[in-house]
Amino acid sequence: MKATVLHSLGFVMWFLIVGLAGGCNGGSTTGEQDASIDVGQDGGMDAGLDAGVDPGTDAGTDGGMDGGTDGGTPGSGSVCSPDKWCWQNPSPQGNTLYAVWGSDANNAWAVGGGGMILKWDGATWSGQTSGTTEDLYGVWGSSANSVWAVGAAGTILKWNGTAWSAQTSSATQDLNSVWGSDGNNVWAVGSGGAILKWNGTAWSVRTSGTTQMLNGVWGSDANNVWTVGAGGVIVKWNGTGWTSQSSGTTQTLYGVWGSAANNVWAVGNGGAAVKWNGTAWSTQNPGTTQSLTSVWGSSANDMWAVGRSGTIVKWNGAAWTTQSTGTLQDIWSVWGSGTGNVFGVGATGLITRWNGTAWAVQTMGPTQHFTGIWGGDAANAWAVGAAGTIVKRNGGTWTLQNSNTTQDLFGVWGSDLSNVWAVGGMGTVVKWNGTAWAVQNSGTTRDLRSVWGSGVGSVWAVGAGGTITRWNGTSWAVQTTGTSQALYGVWGSDASNVWAVGLNGTIVKWNGTAWAVQTSNTFQPLMSIWGVNANNIWAVGINGVIVGWNGTAWAVQSQAVFPDLRGVWASDVSNVWAVGLGGGLVKWNGTTWSLQNAGNTQDFRGISGTGANNIWAVGWNGSILHYPTP
Repeated sequence: MKATVLHSLGFVMWFLIVGLAGGCNGGSTTGEQDASIDVGQDGGMDAGLDAGVDPGTDAGTDGGMDGGTDGGTPGSGSVCSPDKWCWQNPSPQGNTLYAVWGSDANNAWAVGGGGMILKWDGATWSGQTSGTTEDLYGVWGSSANSVWAVGAAGTILKWNGTAWSAQTSSATQDLNSVWGSDGNNVWAVGSGGAILKWNGTAWSVRTSGTTQMLNGVWGSDANNVWTVGAGGVIVKWNGTGWTSQSSGTTQTLYGVWGSAANNVWAVGNGGAAVKWNGTAWSTQNPGTTQSLTSVWGSSANDMWAVGRSGTIVKWNGAAWTTQSTGTLQDIWSVWGSGTGNVFGVGATGLITRWNGTAWAVQTMGPTQHFTGIWGGDAANAWAVGAAGTIVKRNGGTWTLQNSNTTQDLFGVWGSDLSNVWAVGGMGTVVKWNGTAWAVQNSGTTRDLRSVWGSGVGSVWAVGAGGTITRWNGTSWAVQTTGTSQALYGVWGSDASNVWAVGLNGTIVKWNGTAWAVQTSNTFQPLMSIWGVNANNIWAVGINGVIVGWNGTAWAVQSQAVFPDLRGVWASDVSNVWAVGLGGGLVKWNGTTWSLQNAGNTQDFRGISGTGANNIWAVGWNGSILHYPTP
């Protein structure tokens, strides 16, 4: 489904590069020497590699606060991964949600990226263990104790009222939607025209008569079922076989729903809408040109369609009207239990709810991109990111602070809770004194990507063009580094042993007097560095490269095994963590590196902690996760 949406909704690469680079990196110096990493490899806030990311995940972000609740407490149920990483922001979680369905007002499920499943009990959304990391695209049930979820690579899961379990089928295609007339007649549809049927005992493949991607399925009864998809394809089941119908549009269709066998609607790309009257399909005008991804109603005269950029339109039996939604996030699915209780779910974990009067966003917390994190103690941490965003953890909540800059911030570090520095675009340095953030003169206008210090009077910031500037307790001064390569990370064991890493495998070391180039034994860009002492240091970067310093030399420990890595942090020699693209998380146990499940599909950009049992990882679309499970 992701690849299909990428093309058919028009999320082409130029849009992401221009949109993300312009919207989130607009404060950085243009034409910097490290542009190849900013636009080619560093992804996301720096565009480039993230151009291929699922549009439902990274597009449509409103860059602001999606706050508020309409009477529920959506964030009170912890959403945690099997490896004990738990979402702290957004709340309840930040993976894209692709589908929502419920059996009644107190039993609803939302499914999405990375195998995410959330359950609504009438008051709270909480996480459920799905047993898969595959993206889930569709959900439907015949009762609260019999629910199906389908997704990528032929994934089919079933809820029995107690737990989710994987189901056996011969499908390997992505399955995008599921619907049934009862517990013994369930259909799943997907890529390549795939159609599967559950007869109460087993899933079997059925012939659809099309090779087009099928995106939605719905029926009025066991003998009247429609599936819709790419190129305006519509195929109908009559109880015996599937036959193609003329839809009257060539636009890709994503959602289908009806109130009866002679009143069926399908919606799709560019605001396409078609209606079946029992004899033929005819084009309709929903009053929007935004792509519509899902449609649902409580009756023929009470129907909702949702889509791109927070679009929601309502049908009252006579006309469609645009609704005020309070979000610009893409909405992927809509379902309700009645006229006064309707849910929409979508990008970056969006959950919005209609209470009969208005739509209110339930998801809480800032959704700006985060690129750096520093933990001062178990209850205090700072995360920094796009457009000068700084949020502070104070016990149990993250709150926005005034940074006094609109420049993108890339790194943050502190010597104590009253001396914290954040660095970013155009040489920006801001300092926290325990009360407020104030801008400092860094001595450079080059982008600064990372900051670290040995104490309150000795702090280094590194960045574009081999720039290194040092704080001596009074002022910042640029140092001679011996390299013109972009530098992305800095760390030291003390004031006379400091390392900086960067483009083309660059590593330079400060010995208390001067910087000197070291041999890294890799040409991969190194994005972050951390250690526990002068003889145990790790640097990570593009193509999953990990190099380690043993006090004498740098050696490659891993490459091309893990995702691109953007941050590394260690509490001791047996607890080292690295994070990267697509929610990638790996851990060193003193002997080997192994992939971990963070329960996140957003790109990670930074990691920090105060000990092996108090770690934060941050990244795109406001994602902040904490280890371990509380």
